Amino acid sequence: MKKPLIPLILLLVGTACWTGWNYTHPEAAERGLIASGTLESTPIDLASRLGGRVTQVLAKEGQLLKKNQVLMRFDARELEAQTQQVQAQEKAARAQVSLLKAGARTEDIQGAQAALQAAELRVSELKSGSRRAEKERAGAEVANRLSQVELAEKEYARLAELVAHSAVPSQKLDQARQALQSAQSGLLQAQKNQELVLEGSRSEEIAIASQQARQQRAQLNKLQNGVRPQEIQVAEANLKQIQAQAEQLRVRLQEASILSPCSCLLSVLGAEQGELVSAGSPVLTLLDPEDLWVKVYLSPLELKQVQLNQKVWLRVDAWPKQSFAGQVVYISATAEFTPRNIQTREERIHQVFAIKVAVRQSEPKLFAGMPVDVHWEKPPYE
Repeated sequence: MKKPLIPLILLLVGTACWTGWNYTHPEAAERGLIASGTLESTPIDLASRLGGRVTQVLAKEGQLLKKNQVLMRFDARELEAQTQQVQAQEKAARAQVSLLKAGARTEDIQGAQAALQAAELRVSELKSGSRRAEKERAGAEVANRLSQVELAEKEYARLAELVAHSAVPSQKLDQARQALQSAQSGLLQAQKNQELVLEGSRSEEIAIASQQARQQRAQLNKLQNGVRPQEIQVAEANLKQIQAQAEQLRVRLQEASILSPCSCLLSVLGAEQGELVSAGSPVLTLLDPEDLWVKVYLSPLELKQVQLNQKVWLRVDAWPKQSFAGQVVYISATAEFTPRNIQTREERIHQVFAIKVAVRQSEPKLFAGMPVDVHWEKPPYE
């Protein structure tokens, strides 16, 4: 006989709860579900992997920024110099690859042939020894130098006698001595040259000339046969390595400037011009006006009126006659106790569900920190 009473008791309890909730929330009964919270935005911390001394600060706190707007620059003179050096190396390496692929020009081959002929002729001359004409020229040079020495000796003797009798100044005798010494030096050099001509070429000279001739022949063969594929591959690998270095420097050079990643609000400026900043240290904090959201808390009875992706309306004191669109993007799957920022002890003991509402605004009128009311029915305007 007791079982039929259970549904009746549950119905009476539910009706009492619904009546009590409507009594304690008259504004919700009249205007639909309303919850309050504070607008929040996830801060965006910006840093440079380069770091160094700040050379320019191009924005101010509270300023609305455009996407890709330059906010801060660091000293990058050393990187710029390295970049120029690598670019020059890349240009040279690219030219080397093109030269190897193009092969030798006709003028290069003709020049190598002429050089080889000259080298081989030199070897032939050294092996055959000095010619008769060279020997005669060497003998004539010695005779000429000897006559110059004899004349210088006679002039020196004449002036020495005159100086002894004070007939001429001693400076004349000094000049004659220098002329005699120069003539004697020339005679000695001519005699050595004559000895070399008479002796013929030494084996060391012939060996050196032969080695030069072999090198000229190898160079000619290389030009005529073309470059081996392995040499082109080595040159291309060198070019790729230099290009990789250039790309690394380009990326590092980009870190010398901090750009805004979105149309944001500059919230915190953490460095001034001239300051030394370590790599990776946050120097700017941005807030994205399009990334606004508010978290509100609803009771289990209120939760049944909420759906994921549901459209809602937001009202703020700053714009009392305007509502802003929002969307429910998160509904907590588990209940929690009312957050501690609720003031009264009676409210803190209740369990609620967290609801996250994303804000949609066409122009930046709402900002983080503003108190906001979330309406599940579009509010009327006064």
